[in-house]
Amino acid sequence: MNDNGPRGTCPRQACSPGQRRLIPAVRAGRPTHGAPEAPQVTTVSPVPAEVFTPRVRRACTWRVNCSNTPHVTRSGGRSPRPRAGERLRAARRLRPRCRSPRRAAASGTARRVGVVETRALVETALTDALGEPDARASVTFLGTDRIEVLRFTRDEPRPYVRYATLGMSDAPMADPTAVVADPDRGPRAELLLTLRPAPGAPVDRVLRALAVFAAGPQVEGVVVAPGASLDLGEPLWPGARFTSVLVGDPDPVPDVPLPAPAEPVRVLPLLPMTAHEAAWKRARGAEALHDRWSATATDLLDPLRSSAV
Repeated sequence: MNDNGPRGTCPRQACSPGQRRLIPAVRAGRPTHGAPEAPQVTTVSPVPAEVFTPRVRRACTWRVNCSNTPHVTRSGGRSPRPRAGERLRAARRLRPRCRSPRRAAASGTARRVGVVETRALVETALTDALGEPDARASVTFLGTDRIEVLRFTRDEPRPYVRYATLGMSDAPMADPTAVVADPDRGPRAELLLTLRPAPGAPVDRVLRALAVFAAGPQVEGVVVAPGASLDLGEPLWPGARFTSVLVGDPDPVPDVPLPAPAEPVRVLPLLPMTAHEAAWKRARGAEALHDRWSATATDLLDPLRSSAV
């Protein structure tokens, strides 16, 4: 009891904290005629607990199902707008892929062969014909692709070493007079040099000369074919008598087929020539030089041989 009169009783103790906020405190009025008035008690019925449960927005998940159809999985509440990046990724999945006739043809058998696939096929063919390479080196010139040189060593029945290029056939050799080079069609080739090891002849240093010859179609736009001659302008290796090579017919590695429309890769052997033999070839032709070598029984595998003319 205080000067304001007794307070009325209220079922506040039975209410939850949330309900207690809504029940106003009931205060008795002051006595006006001496006798205290009975306090007015306001009874509030309990409010259901779910009314005071704060409403939380349920999150939605933006995902794409296996049929590439975007949909929103909702667990209730308002659906939020998906982010811009999610909408863009979903639109890309749904957008039809329009291909040009050339790309549509490339999706089937007439697809464009890649650099990695070409090198893998050529290396497989070289390994099947010559065995496993025991060493490899790579040379890169400014503005050209990487050229690799593989070395194949054989001791029986006669020892010899073969050096094969890898990377010349990455792109077809284009006609230098053509206005537009076809990226798919055109002759492709790799080079093969066979020598017999000899004391005092560092034939392993011929790899730079082979890389220069293999990069010729990319740099100068030349087409390497049987019967052509390639001039280095300096010895093929330090102390060598040969400054150029004659391109022969493919042997012993067969042609390497590639997916259409690409032409097969031909592995062309190289025959070292001295300066006098190169002049003989320019004057009389490749057939005349072959006849000269046959008439003089020239050992073309000997790195220390003399000129046949």
